[in-house]
Amino acid sequence: MDISNRPKLTKSQVQEIQKLQRKKNRLLSKTFFIEGARLCTEALNSHWSVRNVICTEKFCEMEQAEKIFELVWKKQIPVFISNEREFGKISNTMHAPGIGAVLDFPIKIHTMDSLLNLEKTNIILGIGDLNDPGNLGTIIRTAEWLGIDGLVLGEKVVAWHNDKVVRASMGALFHLPFIQSENFSDFLQSAIREGFTIFAADQNGKVELSEITVPSKSLLLFGDEAHGLSSSSLQAAQTSIRIPGRGKVESLNVASAAAIIMAKFCENKRG
Repeated sequence: MDISNRPKLTKSQVQEIQKLQRKKNRLLSKTFFIEGARLCTEALNSHWSVRNVICTEKFCEMEQAEKIFELVWKKQIPVFISNEREFGKISNTMHAPGIGAVLDFPIKIHTMDSLLNLEKTNIILGIGDLNDPGNLGTIIRTAEWLGIDGLVLGEKVVAWHNDKVVRASMGALFHLPFIQSENFSDFLQSAIREGFTIFAADQNGKVELSEITVPSKSLLLFGDEAHGLSSSSLQAAQTSIRIPGRGKVESLNVASAAAIIMAKFCENKRG
C-alpha cells in the first residue's frame, strides 16, 4: 500500500491515545482504542463509528493490510502512519500488532425497552456482577456466536470498553446488541413485565440444566465467580440452574458455565 501521502501520527495524538488506557478518560472522551487486524476488521464491518486508523509502515507492507484498507477507503476514514516505537507507546499489548483504531462510543446504544422488545427477541443475557475482563469478553464472543439476542450489563460489571474485554470478545462486541444498565434490579423487573422467564446460574441451583424446558422468552443471569449473583438477582429469578459435574473440581469458570447454558437454550431456539 502506498503510504507516501498519508499523514504521520503526531506526538499530541500519541498522548491522546495513551490517555484512553484509563477508564475515566475513555468515559470523558467517549472514545476507546482497539488494536489488531481482526478487531479492526470487525469494527470496520459493523455499524460502529471508527474515528481514525493508525498503522505502522511495517504493517502496511503485509498482505492482510490490503483488505483492511479497502474497508477504510470505502468509509473514508483518516489513516495515520506511525513508527514501531510510537505504536508501542499506544499499544496495550506486549507484542504490538502494528494496526489500531480509535472508535467512538455507540451513539444509538440500545435502551432497556428497545432491547426487551427487539424483533424476534428470545434469549437475553444478564451479567449482574463480573470483574474479570477476560471472562466478560469471552462470554460476549460466545453469546454472539451462538445467536443470543442481547446483553445487559449490571452497574458493577467491568467496563465493556476495557481493552481486555474488547480483545477477548474478538470483535463480537461490535455485533451483539447490549446496554449498560444503571439499575440492574429495575431491569429484571422490566423483563418480568415483558414476559421473560429469568434463569439464574448457580452452582447450588434447584434444577439441573438438562431438566429445563426453554420458554419463548428467556433471560439468563450470570454473576462473579467468587461471589455469584446478588441476593436481589437470585430473588428475581423464577428458576436457578445448576450444571451437574462428574469430575473432582469444585466448579466451572463462569465463561465456561455460560457457554454450556447458552448452548442449551440456543439449541432449543434453533429447533
